[in-house]
Amino acid sequence: MSRPIERCKLCGLNLEVTARTDSRDVYVLRCRRCGEYRLTEEAFEDIREPSVFLRCSTRQAAERKRPLTLKAENWREFPKNHETTTVQENADKLLFHIARCCPRPGQKARFDADLDYPVIDSKDRGELMFFAQFLAESGFIALEGDSWGLTMRGWQYFSAPSSAIVEGNCFVAMSFSPEHDRIYREGIKPGVLEAGYRPICLKDVLTNDDINFRILAEIRKAELVVADFTGQKGGVYFEAGFGLALGRPVFWTCCERQFKDVHFDTNHFQYIFWNDYATLHQRLAEKIIALKGLGPFARPVARLQP
Repeated sequence: MSRPIERCKLCGLNLEVTARTDSRDVYVLRCRRCGEYRLTEEAFEDIREPSVFLRCSTRQAAERKRPLTLKAENWREFPKNHETTTVQENADKLLFHIARCCPRPGQKARFDADLDYPVIDSKDRGELMFFAQFLAESGFIALEGDSWGLTMRGWQYFSAPSSAIVEGNCFVAMSFSPEHDRIYREGIKPGVLEAGYRPICLKDVLTNDDINFRILAEIRKAELVVADFTGQKGGVYFEAGFGLALGRPVFWTCCERQFKDVHFDTNHFQYIFWNDYATLHQRLAEKIIALKGLGPFARPVARLQP
């Protein structure tokens, strides 16, 4: 690319920073609206009419300090994760963003709706202000001109049980290590499905959302939680504890040979210990049905015709 890049390829604003990486065909761009992102020369030529949700993708990734690299083969995929966000999810996303900007009670951060609307999955400043006004009228945030911050009710929202449960949703907390993939694919997932519930595991969800936001949001919506402690990951303990705090029933599972490694604060719960994936599948389905009953997605039992 012989000519310098002066304007953002995604929104047209003048760029704050343009630089090359060590790879000569990749540029680091920083835009006040779209955040920092990387752009290959091929993508620069390929991107003609970018979706507004591509701005949401790059800005939200930049806010997490994980800038996206837009390539000719991937830039069309990023907006797809942001096009179908529900109203409640967007409201939660804005609340979480404000909390991240203002980590202490009483703090406020400055927002410019013209530049900051991509911090959630909104199309323009009007949509961002709709959510901001909704949260303010609901008592979760305080708006003082362009200074926004959480109220005490907003802080309480992060620890109080949510009523926005999605019937049949089952959040799965487990190790993401590749060697544990079969635990989910051949044990937990079929067991949850057999019990009539919908497993929600971030192994199945391609997203560039803030992973912490997504975890908290999905646990809030879940009717129940399955937590597998094989591998003894600290995140699984956190997610199971958050589910308990919200009043969700938690089903505890672990490979039997790791029983000795289960933390003593949780070993008094009734674990499902398993030695193979088929056993995990069977025991988990049976326990969920026994304690929760068949879920809304249970397959009807075939009846014999007389």
